[in-house]
Amino acid sequence: MELISVKTLNYSFDRQNKVLNNINYTLGESEKSIIIGANGSGKTTLLKCILGLLKTGREIKVANQYLDDLSGYLDLSANIKDALHLPGDLTVMEFLKYQMQLKDKDLKDATNLLDYFQLNNISGKKISKISSGQEKLVNNIVALAPESLITVLDEPLSGVDPGRANLLLNLINSRKQSFIITLHNLNIIKVIKNSTLNVMVSGSISEKIIPGDRIFSMYATSVISENAFMELSIGDKKIYLTASGDERDRPIEKLEDLLYLN
Repeated sequence: MELISVKTLNYSFDRQNKVLNNINYTLGESEKSIIIGANGSGKTTLLKCILGLLKTGREIKVANQYLDDLSGYLDLSANIKDALHLPGDLTVMEFLKYQMQLKDKDLKDATNLLDYFQLNNISGKKISKISSGQEKLVNNIVALAPESLITVLDEPLSGVDPGRANLLLNLINSRKQSFIITLHNLNIIKVIKNSTLNVMVSGSISEKIIPGDRIFSMYATSVISENAFMELSIGDKKIYLTASGDERDRPIEKLEDLLYLN
C-alpha cells in the first residue's frame, strides 16, 4: 500500500532556478525510506512539498488523498521547524505539551522520550536558549512521540552527539511505522535495518534501491556499460551505478563516491 505518492513533481522558487525536477517517489506501509543527498540537493524542499508547506498542484497524495483534501489529518508527523507551530518563547516542556495537544496525544508520550534521550535537565529551559543539537532532538521527539502512521525526519542527526544519535537510530529500528529520513551520511544506511534508498542530486531523485544497503555492493562510474543499474544526472555529467566494476571503478563507500567522480 502506498502511503505517499509523488508524480512528476517540479518546483521552483523563481522562474530561473528549478529546485525539484520531475520527482517521482513513493512511500510504502512500514517502509523506512532514506533519501541521501548533499546539502542543497533538494531534500528538504521535497519534504516541505509533501507536508504541504510549499504550494504544489495535485502531484502529491498522502494516504490516497491529495494534499488540499488533507485538512485535519493527524497521522503525519515531522521534525521540520517550519511545520512546528511555536507560539511565543516557550520552554521545552510547554512546547512539547502544545505539540501533543495539536496531535491529540498524551504529554507522557513526549516526556517518556525526553527521559529516553536524557534531556530532562532542559525541560524548563526556553527553546531559544538550548543548543542547536538539543533543539533538533526536541523536534525529533515531537515527530516521534505520536507514533504516527508516517514520520518525516529531516537530517535528524544534525548536531546530535554520538550517544544520543545511537539512541535515536535504535528507536527508529524498533518502530513499525513508515519513515522518510533525509541524510547526507551514507553510512547510516548500514545502521537502519531494512531501509530503502533514493539518491537525490541537484533536484533530481534516483530510482529506489531495495534494500538500501545494496548501494555498498555497487560501483560508481562515469562510463556507461552493460552492467549499468542506474543513471544519475549531475549537471551535465552522468554517473552510472553498476553491479560489478573493473580497475577503473571504485566501490561506493560514501556520498562523495557518487557525486565527485573524475
